[in-house]
Amino acid sequence: RHCLLAADHLDQTRWFGILEDIPKSMELLQHALNLTEIPTFPKQNAKRKMKPFSHSRQQQETQELGNWEQRTLVSLMPQDLWLYEYGVRLFEARYKAMKTGVFVAPERPPFP
Repeated sequence: RHCLLAADHLDQTRWFGILEDIPKSMELLQHALNLTEIPTFPKQNAKRKMKPFSHSRQQQETQELGNWEQRTLVSLMPQDLWLYEYGVRLFEARYKAMKTGVFVAPERPPFP
């Protein structure tokens, strides 16, 4: 299974961050690379207007997904969500290990 191989590779990475938790991600990066200061995450593209995928030259604002759209995407990508869930668990385990000095490997979620 490709997801299990991807999870194995994630286990072997020195560092990865979670976009939803930039402060912790940057702390872990500082720790992983033995930096003297916590790096900052660039925000150049935050809330930038995006061009539509069509050939139109008009620009449109990015939009939040509604519940229906979220449910539809969830049903279409169970392996991606599995890997993301494992990644978050691993991220939190590494963050806790950075703070406590004790790493406890997270369990992998049930495979879809």
